[in-house]
Amino acid sequence: MPEERKTIEARLSASPEVYRHTKFMARFEKAFPWLLAGGAALVLLETYRKNANDRAKANADIKAALKNQEHQAEVLKEQIRQFDENTFKERKAERRERYTKAVEQLGNASAPVRLGGVYTLVSLVDEWLREENIEYNERIAEGQVIINILCAYIRSPFALVSRYDELIQDAPTAEGLYKNREQEFYIDKAGLESEKKVRLSIIQEIRRRLQGSKENTPGAWSDFEYDFSGSIFFYPVDFTHSYYAKPVNFNGSIYQGEADFRSSTYRGSAGFARSTYRGGAYFNGSTYLSEAVFRGSVYRCAATFNDSVYHYWVDLRGSTYQGAADFGGSIYRYWADFRGSTYRRWAYLNDSICRGWAGLSHSVYEGEADFSGSIFCSDIYFGQDGDNSSFSRFTGCAPQFYDETNHKNTLFGSHNNDFTVENGRGYPVYRGLEGLPLGCCFLAKTQEEYLSGIFKEIEETREKLLTTEYFQEKIGLPGKLRAFNTALHEWREKVTTAQRTR
Repeated sequence: MPEERKTIEARLSASPEVYRHTKFMARFEKAFPWLLAGGAALVLLETYRKNANDRAKANADIKAALKNQEHQAEVLKEQIRQFDENTFKERKAERRERYTKAVEQLGNASAPVRLGGVYTLVSLVDEWLREENIEYNERIAEGQVIINILCAYIRSPFALVSRYDELIQDAPTAEGLYKNREQEFYIDKAGLESEKKVRLSIIQEIRRRLQGSKENTPGAWSDFEYDFSGSIFFYPVDFTHSYYAKPVNFNGSIYQGEADFRSSTYRGSAGFARSTYRGGAYFNGSTYLSEAVFRGSVYRCAATFNDSVYHYWVDLRGSTYQGAADFGGSIYRYWADFRGSTYRRWAYLNDSICRGWAGLSHSVYEGEADFSGSIFCSDIYFGQDGDNSSFSRFTGCAPQFYDETNHKNTLFGSHNNDFTVENGRGYPVYRGLEGLPLGCCFLAKTQEEYLSGIFKEIEETREKLLTTEYFQEKIGLPGKLRAFNTALHEWREKVTTAQRTR
């Protein structure tokens, strides 16, 4: 029996799997000592050992299979990565080739060829934005290169533009450059029209991609910067309902026809300074989350900025409005600078709220000027520091701060206003005992508190919209801002409506 026990123990030590069960066997021996006295014990333990070894072998086989499977998966993964990398390199090279050819096409004498180059470049931008093999910032960088080319084409001079006024006529004029050159006139006219189509196509393709699926939401191309500075738009410009997440530059441009920028959103800076608008200029219903610059511009027809929201400062200095200028129904979160401007006809600054100071000095109003129904929370001045040369002048009629027909007055939050204007060559601002225009009054304490609270919420919401990196967090913020603005206008309408007396 001792020899049999030694045999059993030797087999147990030879099998790691069985060894793990020695405690079980010890307990078994203690519980059933009579079984270990005979050969039955050897048979039992031999069976147990065999089963344990089988299980160990099966487990080892499974582990080996799993390890092999993992290895095969890694090999396949690497093959896919290499394939994707090689495929991407091929796509990238093919895009570079198409890009080079398209840029060459933009310089072709044939308008259809140039147009083909435009559509190729537009398609390339879309392809880069869909490219899954690179990060989003890299996609934007690739697309921005092409956007810069398209903008540069819009900015590029076109010789026939210098003859625009003649070439838009149906026939040569007797006094023009094309006198006795009828054939040349029609050739150049066709050339101008062809180039219009090319450039209009660029504008249309960009605008379409600046619009999201819902109103006031970003489009596929909203994350690009746009530089149209110094452009001559000899065709109508339509950028309505556009959403710009980055700065946009239209400074120093000339618009031969209508320029329509209505209902747009600008998260970055918006530059429209030193521009000339020969047709109507429409900016109404827009939202500016950063600075907006319109200074030094000339508007030969109507200019509409009404029902807009400026969450940062706006600069409109030194501009000339030959048609009606409408700024009514707007909200100015910071200061608004209208100084040094000339209004040939009507100027509407009614039904607005200006949180910061409003600069209106050194300006000339030749027609009606309406400020009624507005709230100026901070300083407003028509003169500056007692300097006579800075005083504004109302030559057509006295400015309106109280609308008798609709019983609308104007509210002021500061006691440091300057309503001094030129009396010798214009009409004064008629004022009451408190130094305010007749029919007007100061904001009440509760009104000031309401404005302070809601503007604080607006600023916090604006900051979240500009700084948060998570798309889901941004979704509801524009709607929240619009709700604040709606509430402000409803409140303004209520508090500026004077009580009617019998």
